Amino acid sequence: MKDEVQKSLTSSFSLQLFSTIWNLELGIWNLITSSFSTSVIPTFYNLLMRTEKLKILLLVMILIALRIATVSEPSSSRPYSPENALCTKVIDGDTLVVKLGEHEKVVRLLGIDAPEKGEALFDKAKCRLEELALNKYLLLKKDTRNTDKYGRLLRYVYNSDKVFINAQLLREGLATPYVVPPDVKNAPLLLKASQEAQRNARGVWDQKILFK
Repeated sequence: MKDEVQKSLTSSFSLQLFSTIWNLELGIWNLITSSFSTSVIPTFYNLLMRTEKLKILLLVMILIALRIATVSEPSSSRPYSPENALCTKVIDGDTLVVKLGEHEKVVRLLGIDAPEKGEALFDKAKCRLEELALNKYLLLKKDTRNTDKYGRLLRYVYNSDKVFINAQLLREGLATPYVVPPDVKNAPLLLKASQEAQRNARGVWDQKILFK
């Protein structure tokens, strides 16, 4: 999406540049018409436009302007491309391991917090994440931060069935919202999913389960 916007801006910039050059030429023409006789004008203007140096100068100006408009952004701000990875292991209800290229990486699901080991629904949350992700190819999407302090990738995760796993676990009450700025891109969607679980007393919101 960002690439399309940049192309649109570049196109707009180019049109503005050509418009400026055209207006400049018209200004020169008007200046000429106010200073010379009618018989001299066509000869002088045609000679001016046929001058190779002027043509080259205009071309260089256009190329420089387009180069400025399309110059690459610093690597830290380049558009992020989602990653495709195979899930090889599920650690708990909000953490999994994926094979990304030739390397294995630990992924922490953004925006959610699943029960820890020893807490109610730990096994259920882990099993559900295995159903949704294990041995499947996943689409990983970053928000703002790339990793947490433990070096885990922070990602929104989608499976091959196009299920947004982070939101699905919240919707089923197998996790609670854990939105930490600056990673707030999907906060409204995640909170809405959790509210659905609350309204229907699912999982962690089921008092019978919590106080067993």
